[in-house]
Amino acid sequence: MFRYRCSIKKKPSLAFTLIELLIVIIIIGILAGVMMLIVHSGNHAAEAAKIISDLRSLKSAAMLYYLDNPDGPAPQIDPDLKTRMDRPPDGRYSIDESASGVIFAQCDLSSISSGIIDKLKKSDTAVELTSDDTIARIKIR
Repeated sequence: MFRYRCSIKKKPSLAFTLIELLIVIIIIGILAGVMMLIVHSGNHAAEAAKIISDLRSLKSAAMLYYLDNPDGPAPQIDPDLKTRMDRPPDGRYSIDESASGVIFAQCDLSSISSGIIDKLKKSDTAVELTSDDTIARIKIR
């Protein structure tokens, strides 16, 4: 006569298997690693840009010094150039006169990481690196 058809419906499970969870964790780890590399590379570019900016600032201050003292000796950072600069450079920077009479503003790169040195090499500026990559310099006069 009457038959009741009873069907049991299963609710969809929201639980994940262990393998699915491990895959999600691995993907998140890979993405976090990539983001760390991008941030670290950006820091190198920013530090290289700061070195270039400081060398250009030293060059500008030296040029102003030479306008005031056309026949004077090569300027020294302290006291000749510090008064002409917005922000005095740290101890890595110096003014050097070569044997041929060319004067350079330079930065000692001996304590700088290789990533920053690579960014300096790739920069399209007047800043040059010495052959052993320990000094970045820009020609003043």
